Parts: sequence; C-alpha cells; structure tokens
Amino acid sequence: MRPFKNYRARYVFEKSSMKNVLLFYCAIFPLLGHAEDALQACQKALSAGDYAQAAKTGKQAGGFNGAMCLGRALQASGDHAGAAAAFAEAEHNAHEPFDRMLAITFLARTSQAAGKVDEAFSHYERSLKIAREQGQKQALMITLNESGQLLQARGDFRAALGHFKEAYSLAANGNERSECNQLIAAAYNQLGDHDKAIEHQLKSVILEESNGDFDHYLNARLELAAIATTAKDYPRAQKELEGSLKQAQSAGSEYWQAKAMLYQGRLERVRGAAGQAQVLFKTALDLANKIGAETLSRQISAELKQQ
Repeated sequence: MRPFKNYRARYVFEKSSMKNVLLFYCAIFPLLGHAEDALQACQKALSAGDYAQAAKTGKQAGGFNGAMCLGRALQASGDHAGAAAAFAEAEHNAHEPFDRMLAITFLARTSQAAGKVDEAFSHYERSLKIAREQGQKQALMITLNESGQLLQARGDFRAALGHFKEAYSLAANGNERSECNQLIAAAYNQLGDHDKAIEHQLKSVILEESNGDFDHYLNARLELAAIATTAKDYPRAQKELEGSLKQAQSAGSEYWQAKAMLYQGRLERVRGAAGQAQVLFKTALDLANKIGAETLSRQISAELKQQ
C-alpha cells in the first residue's frame, strides 16, 4: 500500500478503521459470551447426569471444548456414533497437540465402547505418537495402560504386558505405580506366570495400604486372592480373603463383605467344596441386593448359575 501523502485523509482512514474494529468486537463479544455460557451449562449438565441438556448446550458452545463436552454427553447416553462424530470434530478444532491427543483418546474410547476394537487401537496409536512427540509423560502412561487393556481384550497378552511395563516406568506416584502393578499382574496371570503375577499384585497391595484408600486397598487384596486361587496357592488365597472379610466387617462395609464372600465362594468351588461355595454365594447375594449393588449382584448370580 502506498503511504498517505494527505495527512487529513490518513486520519479519516484510521478513524474509520478503528470504528469498524470497535463495531466488530461489539458484535463478537456477545457471541463469545454466549459460547462460554453454553460451555459452562454443558459441563454443569454433564456433571449432573443430564446428558440431553449437556448435548444441547455442548452443540451450542461449539469449538474444541464444546465438541468435547457434546461427545462426552453422547457417549454417556450410549450414542457411540454421535460421540465419535463429536470427538472427530473436536480433533479438527484443536489448535494444540495436547488437545488433539485428548480428542483422539476419547475417540479411541468411543470406538472401543462400540466394539470397534481395531479402529480403537488405531486411534490409540495416533494418541501415543503425539504423547511421545510432546513428552507428555502422564498422558503417555494413561494411553499405554488403556491401549494395553485393549490388547488384553484381543488376547495379545505379551504385547499388553509390554505396554504396562512401559507405563510403569512413567508412573509418578504410589497410586500410579499401584495401578500399573495390577495391570502387569493381570497380564502375567493371563500368560500363566502366576509367580510374577502374585509378585506384582502384592506390590500393589503394599502401595495401596500406604498410599491408597480403603476401597482400592480391599480390591487389591481380593485380586491377589484371585490370582493365588488361579495359581492353586490356596493357603495364600484363604489368608487374603479372611483378612479382607475381617477388615470389611470392621469398617461396616456390606459391599466389601459381599464381594469378599464372592471371592471366597470361588475359592471353595475350585477346592471342591461346592456346598460351602453355594452358601457363600447366597449370603453374598443377599447383602448385595440389600444395598442395591446391581453390578455385584449380577456377578454373584452368574456364579450361582454355574453350580
């Protein structure tokens, strides 16, 4: 553009341009404010479990955050196809690598929930690539563990173990190390290396006892008992189950009492005491039904059907 030689003309031009800029911002600010309000409304509705309202306001919010909230709402309501489209839109709208990685990870989870295992794994590989490039250690650990569990579901236990071990090397605290140890233990158990499985599950129990909460600690002990049962180390399994049941009773937790008895019933059944197993399962089912623990009730009922 040629320089202004007429200073009055230059002043008029700048004044006119500033007026246009001010008019532009006056017009856009209400839109930005509306989008922010819609996003907050989406997040609030999502937290409250009102997925229809969350989806509506997430769509209104638009952009990366709006698409992410919309996708989470649709996923929670069981609309896997709609959620996948929303997360794909979020990936398209992402300006930062971390945001792209987040959208792709949710896309992987959605594909997995829809039963599209190969598609999910492909998304996880893209997410892992970004996490490695960006040096995002925690995101890399989480994605390794999630993709490792997908490999487990595909029956590739050796590859899953590799993912879990790499994730363990990135764990930053006791809780993360405990989670990784449990996943490593599960993979070793599936590979038939029960000694290694017990070793890593025991590490998780110790970490949960010092770093975790009561629920995670009891769950880790019960899983240790389950691995010991598979390994036919019945004395260890019985010791862990008796100790877990006592702790659940002392804490007044009927949920964990029922779950401990579920595991005890499984132990008794493999030891050949079918009658004792039946008694334990029925007692556990009564407790689970009493407190409305539907998932646990279904698990116990499935065991009773096997008698």
